[in-house]
Amino acid sequence: MPRRRTPEWARPPETERVRRPRRRMEEDVLSLQRAAGNHAVEQLISRARTKAGPRTERDSLMEALEGTPARRRLDAYIPSTKMGRFDAEYLPSEGKLVITVRPHLTYVGPWTKSEKREFESKFVKQVKKAWSGKHQFACTKYGYQDIVVTPEVRCELAATVATAHFDMTINHQKAGDAYIGRESYSDPTQISKGQLALADAPVRPHDNLGTRCTLALHEVGRMNMFLAANNVAEVKFDGRGELSAAATLGIRDFIRGMERTALPSAAKVPIIATGYDTTAERGAGGTRPAKKRLDKVKSALGPIARRHPIRTRTIDALIGQKEAARDTAIAGYEKMLAADSTAHADAMNKGFYKRGGMAHKDANTAITQLQGGQDTARVTLEPDFEWAKAYKDTDPYSILAHEFGHMLGNPDEYFGWGPEGLDNKIAQLLSTGNASDAQEAVALQAQKGKPNDNMNDAQRRDIQDKFTALVSSAGERIPTMTAKGSGATTSIMNAGGEVQRAHYVTLMEALAEITKPTLRMADWKIL
Repeated sequence: MPRRRTPEWARPPETERVRRPRRRMEEDVLSLQRAAGNHAVEQLISRARTKAGPRTERDSLMEALEGTPARRRLDAYIPSTKMGRFDAEYLPSEGKLVITVRPHLTYVGPWTKSEKREFESKFVKQVKKAWSGKHQFACTKYGYQDIVVTPEVRCELAATVATAHFDMTINHQKAGDAYIGRESYSDPTQISKGQLALADAPVRPHDNLGTRCTLALHEVGRMNMFLAANNVAEVKFDGRGELSAAATLGIRDFIRGMERTALPSAAKVPIIATGYDTTAERGAGGTRPAKKRLDKVKSALGPIARRHPIRTRTIDALIGQKEAARDTAIAGYEKMLAADSTAHADAMNKGFYKRGGMAHKDANTAITQLQGGQDTARVTLEPDFEWAKAYKDTDPYSILAHEFGHMLGNPDEYFGWGPEGLDNKIAQLLSTGNASDAQEAVALQAQKGKPNDNMNDAQRRDIQDKFTALVSSAGERIPTMTAKGSGATTSIMNAGGEVQRAHYVTLMEALAEITKPTLRMADWKIL
């Protein structure tokens, strides 16, 4: 029996005959966001959740933050360090924490309009480049682990002092050091003052060559500390000429310690590896085992060579260098005496003669010691001190970005330690169970009780104490506080441009202040 055909009038239109594929839910949401906006979509989702079941703690928090601008904002917030002031606004739907500092600038001197515009442009741009988005905050509380927040740091110039967070004098001619005052420390209603100058605007290496040198010397001290902590300043070998088990572990831990605490732009001080032959090996002739031992140590140090180049030498080469230095000293010494021994007979114990004679004596002493130490098959490791003394490079330094760090609540890191800050640092180092941290703690213990005139300022000591305690409570490493003239680091609050995680603790504190009591400081960490 033939099949009946559907009458034409009963057929669906052509456009309905082909079933179109259903768009994905993500596409629907994106389309709705474009049409109605993020806020409207969040409200729809919130209402849907309410219909679907009981509201959760997270639902309540997000609804409050998204629906009430005042709930997600802090105005003129002063961190617990009692330094700095800024506005903070958390935007959950954007995963963003907006930090805004509003300085008012009062120009002193013959400023032109174009100079003012250029200074203000550099100020705003340098701050954004140095401070914005350097790290993120992640929530660790169960049910919130997907939340990651990126800080966006802004510098917006205030039109009047009344609407400003800081009252800044900008000198056309340099009139003393740049600084941010602490008027709000004892009276939060006061606006802290500060000073900058036209000469502070360019980003450039440090004007002080001594500061550039101490950046490298600080790294030398750090390297020596890790070498000693892991017992690899002298690398030992077993009876087969292989690295001993202790040496292998020690080099591994040395590398890990150095990398764990490194600042990316720190001076790349070379490591000098010196290979020693024993007396018996020297008399045997042929290829010296010292060279083979050097190759093995250099291979083991491979992972750190990118940051710290490995320079190798044998003991023979080192002795040759010392002998050449001695011979040069002797030649100069004898030449001057021969030129006029009578007139300068009384100069035997001073001036050039004494220096030449002492160089001769010191070189001979060093050679004797080196030759006497050749009975042990070993390789010694040390940072290249001469290279560090000649170091004159540094990453471009922004005075404006450094001073802005104070506006966020961070103290200077070049006045050394106050007693409370030092105690906080030592306690943190001892709590890690790490050998190199314990070694650093021992070194810092030796500083306790020693006078530090830079920290006689009670407010400065208290700010450092509060800052180090806040950093430690956040689970971050307390930055090194160097003393002027004895070292410098590439931290942005010292002599460089590195924004460490510790420098974001005051921003995370503001975020926790906004999200409490649901999410407190302990529920956030810095990435």
